[in-house]
Amino acid sequence: MPPKEQEVETGIDSLNDSIETEVDGKKDKKKKKWYKMKKKNKKKKKKLKLRDKVPEQAIKQTRVINQNLNPKWGESFTIDLQDLQDDIFHLEIWDHDEDTTVFGAMRNINEVSGVKGMQRYFKQIVHNAKNTDGNVDDFLGSIDIPIKDIPSHGKTDWFKLEGKSEKSKAKGKIKLQLHLGYRKDEDEEENEQIEEDRMNPVESYRCILTQLVEHELKQMENSSRWDGTLNHEAVYLLHQIAIQNQLTQLNLAYCRWLAYSKAHTLYAMDYRFLHSLLKMVEEQWKITQQTSSKECFTTKEEVTLAASFDAFVKYCIGLLRKQRDVFPPQKKNVVRLEWLLKCLQHLQALDIYEKLCPSQTDIHSQIINGIHEGTIEWFYRIRAFTEPGTSTDGEMVSAIAAMTNTLNLDLVRSYKYTGKLYQAMLQIDYFSIAYKNFDKLLGEEVIELMTGVNKSLKSQTIDTTEISTSLFELYLALKDLLGFKQYLNKSDAEALVLADYHKYFKKAVQNWLALAYNKAIQRIEKAVELDKVEQVDAMVKHSTSAVDVACCFGQIGEFYSKLDWPDIEGSYVFVMKITDDICRAALFYANIIHKDLISKGYYDDEGQFDVTDQLCIAINNIEQVRRSLAVLPKSLNWDKLFTLVAMKQGEQSSEQCKASLKEMLASADDDMVNIILKVAGRVGDKMRPDVKKFIFQFAYAPVKQSLDDAITPLMQYLDKNLITLSEGLLQINFQRILETLWQVVLDEMREQVIGEHELPNGIISP
Repeated sequence: MPPKEQEVETGIDSLNDSIETEVDGKKDKKKKKWYKMKKKNKKKKKKLKLRDKVPEQAIKQTRVINQNLNPKWGESFTIDLQDLQDDIFHLEIWDHDEDTTVFGAMRNINEVSGVKGMQRYFKQIVHNAKNTDGNVDDFLGSIDIPIKDIPSHGKTDWFKLEGKSEKSKAKGKIKLQLHLGYRKDEDEEENEQIEEDRMNPVESYRCILTQLVEHELKQMENSSRWDGTLNHEAVYLLHQIAIQNQLTQLNLAYCRWLAYSKAHTLYAMDYRFLHSLLKMVEEQWKITQQTSSKECFTTKEEVTLAASFDAFVKYCIGLLRKQRDVFPPQKKNVVRLEWLLKCLQHLQALDIYEKLCPSQTDIHSQIINGIHEGTIEWFYRIRAFTEPGTSTDGEMVSAIAAMTNTLNLDLVRSYKYTGKLYQAMLQIDYFSIAYKNFDKLLGEEVIELMTGVNKSLKSQTIDTTEISTSLFELYLALKDLLGFKQYLNKSDAEALVLADYHKYFKKAVQNWLALAYNKAIQRIEKAVELDKVEQVDAMVKHSTSAVDVACCFGQIGEFYSKLDWPDIEGSYVFVMKITDDICRAALFYANIIHKDLISKGYYDDEGQFDVTDQLCIAINNIEQVRRSLAVLPKSLNWDKLFTLVAMKQGEQSSEQCKASLKEMLASADDDMVNIILKVAGRVGDKMRPDVKKFIFQFAYAPVKQSLDDAITPLMQYLDKNLITLSEGLLQINFQRILETLWQVVLDEMREQVIGEHELPNGIISP
């Protein structure tokens, strides 16, 4: 049997501003006058108004909204129906006039301005004076909706206002939400046998809503953007249950929060929607407190709501502990994290939360604790993931380096995304919390590991070749980690466990430099062994060994640049060591090239000497490597070192440091130039006998022979060799040999002039 009573629920939302009222004090169109014939001595029968036909309990009235052409009521009313087929929902809109008397209207005379305003003012006084029925409100329009036209699932729409007659000027629209429902009457309710353990209406509604929500979520592939909207059938069912049990808006807000917050622990949901549910609970709670003398919730409901708040906070804190997995640094995930924090922030500020959960109100501290615990848990997860299969020093160093690089990546994301979000919303320094935890935990690991490694390096019980690369990777990873301390406050930065991390790598750096020098020497020997000619441009040539050596020196400089040793005293020692090693290696290369020339007969006295490509390439190689020394001050950042020494130890120490380095570099440069000049001098020595012969022939040429003809053999000989030298040598090397040759020519000519000479072999004195 269906319930005996039917009811209509109407929600009056807002009124469109196209309605013409007296609020604005303007009328654009002139009113037409209508005249009616009246008979004397006959009383006009008073017309029966609609409100006189309708029972008083079926008449509802909204509050008055003053001075607003677009009023929004947001009120709900429930009206009992008698006949679904014949009943009509009737609504009237009136413009309420506060000036109900002539004296009331006259009080506003000071507000009148202009001629038109004065005209309207006097019309208002006349209107009030003529009013006899006590109602000075202006009729704006009405609507009539047959109950049978309202669908079972309800209707929300804008309805056009109509006048009392066709001649009425009523216009505008009003938005209504209409719903139909059924309710048992009181007699039937009293006669029912109700079991003691029967669920109360609110709890029943909550359980059904919970089932419907979970069913909806199971059908979704991605629920993280779901706004909580249920299907049409579910909405209709819930609405009927709410009407039948006369549930209030607070009851509904309470049930929705419980149902959706519970589902949130099982499925990912849109936190914007959960945030709106929290706001609805708070708003309805405050409205109920203001409008009702009854308690908002039963004791059981208060306990249930408090438990849901507590469960929601704990679950969200759990998500924050795992946020690196739950909210990876992508735009959509950052937005979800932002709204989760807004939910916690809003819950913290709710009066109802403070009342129901007085001992759990410090959500801010719970978030901070969650960040601490989550950071520690994540650190040990990364440690377990990177832990090597064996416990050798080399593998342990590699594992710690890999873990440090992962921490650095997390810190970058924390600073760019997560940290800024926490700081802006909750004033929580997320980055500092994460960084200090990493520093403490990683610092303990690094100190313990490097203490053992340094003992092994000192006792030479470890293969430095194998571990050096891993140590350098760890050093660079820690250097990057310490680079983030600029975002900490000064006291936190000074208290870091790894603040002096470089001290644990001093012995390792010394081994690196020694190993680098030995490898450089081996590389030079191998490069000379595998030498191939490389053409610099169309004429000048050098071999691959020079390129390899210069590249090797550049890599050592790059290594030191990456090292960026933070300690000034240590920096000076290392720069001196690197500069000395490179200079010695360059001189070693020059000597190898020179020895190679000797081994190939360059200094032999037998046979005619001719300039060859091999000679040019050898000299060019030495010059090419010599030039690579010139970039050492820049690649090793001498100027920065001199400045730091001056700041800490004074200008005198800085000048001494500068003088020592420059002297070291100048000495190596001179040694290499001397080797080049030695080779160039040998060219002159090898060409001297031929030059002497040609000059002697020139000096004792027949008188009849012209000077041009006499000197031609000498010039052809010089021209042939100088062209070869010019094409094959770097410009500076050509200048060096040219000076040597001209000196040989001048020396031989001088000997001919002063007569201090011997006849060359094969020449007979006249």
